[in-house]
Amino acid sequence: MYPLVETYLYHVGRQLPQKQKNDIIDELRANILDQLESLDKPIEDKDIEDLLITLGSPDQIAKAYTQDVKCVIGPELVDTYWTVLKFVLIGVTIAYAVIGIILMATTDFTVAKLTQSIIRFFAQTWQTGLSVYAMVTLIFTAIYHGLKSEALDSKDMPDQPENTWNLKKLKSLKTPPQKGNKLKKTDSITDIVGIVVGFLILNAVAYGFEGNLWIGWISEKGMETTSFKALNSLFLRSWMPIINILFLSNLMLHIYLLIQDKWSNRTRMIHIALELIGLGVFLTIWMNPSFIDLTQISSTLAAQTAESLELSMKITRYIVMAIVSIITGLTVFGHAKKIAKLRD
Repeated sequence: MYPLVETYLYHVGRQLPQKQKNDIIDELRANILDQLESLDKPIEDKDIEDLLITLGSPDQIAKAYTQDVKCVIGPELVDTYWTVLKFVLIGVTIAYAVIGIILMATTDFTVAKLTQSIIRFFAQTWQTGLSVYAMVTLIFTAIYHGLKSEALDSKDMPDQPENTWNLKKLKSLKTPPQKGNKLKKTDSITDIVGIVVGFLILNAVAYGFEGNLWIGWISEKGMETTSFKALNSLFLRSWMPIINILFLSNLMLHIYLLIQDKWSNRTRMIHIALELIGLGVFLTIWMNPSFIDLTQISSTLAAQTAESLELSMKITRYIVMAIVSIITGLTVFGHAKKIAKLRD
C-alpha cells in the first residue's frame, strides 16, 4: 500500500460520520488504486501525487460525501457527540441516585422525606441534564472549529491561499497515528462517566451536607444506628475550586481524545500532569487529620466500639492512599513508556 494514499484517506475519514466512514474510505481507496493501475506502468510517487491533487483536498472529498451541510457540530463529530452526551447523562443520573441515598442515610427516614427525595432527584437530574447538554454542545462546537487548523501544518505554508490544494499541502498532511497511540474508546467513556459522577457527588458532599457520617451496629438491643459529624466540610470546600478545575480539565481532555481517536505526546503529557496534580490534591486532603474527625464518636458509642472504628479508619486511610498512588503511578508510567518509545 502507498503511505501517501493512506495519509490522504486518513484525513478524509476524520471528517466523515463514524457510521459511514469505513464504507466510504474503502470505496475511495478502491477508486484510487483502480486509477493508478489503469496507468499501465510502474507507479511512481509523482503519479500518486498528481492523482491526489486532481481529486482535491480531503476536506473537499469529505464535503462531497456529506453534502457540505453547514452545522454547529460537523458530521464527523455527531456520533461521538451523542455518545458522550448519552454517557454524561447516565453519569448525572447515577450521581443523583447516590446523593439521594446518602441524604436518606444521613437524615431521619420518613415517608414525607422519601417523597421529597424522589421529587428532588428528578428535578435535579433534569436541571443538571440541561446544563450538561449545553456544556457538552459548547465544548464540541469549540473543538469542531479548532480541528480545521490541525489537518495541515500552517507554519510550513505561510504564503499559500487557504482555498488552494497543491503538492505542498498534500505533503504537509500529518501521518496517521501509530497503533500504540490508538485510543481505547471504552476507557475514555468510562472515565467521562466517572468524572461526572465524582464531580456531582463531591460537590454535593462539600456544599450540601453537614459532614455527618451514618453508621449501624448490632448490640444487645438489636440493630442500632446513629449519625455524627465526622467530615470537615469547610476544609473540603476550601479545595473545591481546584478540584472542580481538575474535573473540568479531565472532562475536556477525554472528550478531545474521543474526537481525535488517538493519543499524542502532548495529550499524554497533559494527562500525566493532571494525574500528578490530582494525586497531590487528593493526598493533601485525605491524609490531613482534620479532614475526617472521629472524636465525636466517643460520646455516642461505647469506648471499645469507638476505638475499633478509629483504628479501622486509620488503616483504611493508608490502604486508600496506597491504592490511589499505585493506580496513578501505573497510569503515569504507561504514558511515559509510550512517549519514550515514540521518541526513540
